[in-house]
Amino acid sequence: MNGFLVMFDWDCKRYSALRGELRRIGYPCQCVKDLCALRRGCPGEEPGLILVDFDYLSNATDVLACLRRRLPLVKVIGISSKHFHPELRDAFRDQIFACVQKPLNFQEVEFLVRSFFQDMLERETHQQTQA
Repeated sequence: MNGFLVMFDWDCKRYSALRGELRRIGYPCQCVKDLCALRRGCPGEEPGLILVDFDYLSNATDVLACLRRRLPLVKVIGISSKHFHPELRDAFRDQIFACVQKPLNFQEVEFLVRSFFQDMLERETHQQTQA
């Protein structure tokens, strides 16, 4: 797993401001339009985190299941206008790191991204000291 961030955005315009802000604070964030583009975009390495807008998926459960098969270590930050996603309860156990509500608050997204990568770094450091 790698320290970079990917965002599903079917037209690559909807979240361009958010991607720009994440890049500005030091988190490279690339846009992908589908799962095939995600696989092509990271040959030999997996992204650490994927931002997914659940409102624009026809079936979020299928997309998350496909992500789990193709990129088993990746974590997801969901973006949604809904308060509750009962259909995603299994994914929330081990695949979804967090979910933020619309309208997006950049400080909240920034906090979650920083928390995720800090936690990832601490786990890798701990594993190296144990080896």
